[in-house]
Amino acid sequence: MASGTASPVAESNVENIELAGDGDVVLSFETGSTIRATSAILSMASLVIKSMLGPKFFEGQATRSSEQPKIIQLVDDDFGPTNMLLTLMHFQQPAAPSFATTDLCRLAVAADKWDCAETKSPATEALLRRKVNNISSFSMVNVSHDLGAVASAAYLLRHREILAPFTGWLVLLDTKPISTMMDHKIGLEEQRSAARDMLINTIGQRSNGKCVVSGCTSRAASSSLVMMLLVYLKCTVWPPPWPDT
Repeated sequence: MASGTASPVAESNVENIELAGDGDVVLSFETGSTIRATSAILSMASLVIKSMLGPKFFEGQATRSSEQPKIIQLVDDDFGPTNMLLTLMHFQQPAAPSFATTDLCRLAVAADKWDCAETKSPATEALLRRKVNNISSFSMVNVSHDLGAVASAAYLLRHREILAPFTGWLVLLDTKPISTMMDHKIGLEEQRSAARDMLINTIGQRSNGKCVVSGCTSRAASSSLVMMLLVYLKCTVWPPPWPDT
């Protein structure tokens, strides 16, 4: 069996993966799929797994070896993202290196659950940077959802510097509540309010506070740019009623 690659059983969705041929643990899933891995590698990558394989838990009490690997039942875990995560832990290439947005999000949730986001930082950073470089290719139909999903993944994977471009697009691109586009509240509504205030102040400074209407002595911020924005936003007042636009 090729290391790190899936070998589906004929006419079924069951997969038996050998990430390490001499692995001393076999993770078994409800679907019947299994992953053979090395407990030493898993313990170094995840404090949660290290504790689970320690003497205080049932999984760690039995003797395990490459000849008699310990079978550990994971009834609450999805095989797909767990397989991706453990493949990265064993320094192998995932079977689907392109990583669709949904796959990346599932990987991030698994890494957060097993508390191993930081140990997989180089690999997940590379995957996320690929998404940053392809923001322009996101489908405009689901762009808010896709940006929110990748931003959530970057947040769970502790990549703050990569989180910025996605949240920036969310703040400026859409007017819906951030909570409807991201699974995690990280102060983006406050960032959006600050960005709107800066926009209003910048426009006011650029127009020197002078009204463009002939003969008007008003000092309120007004300019041709404001007029264009009002038309674009379909508003009649400035500043616009942001929550409704």
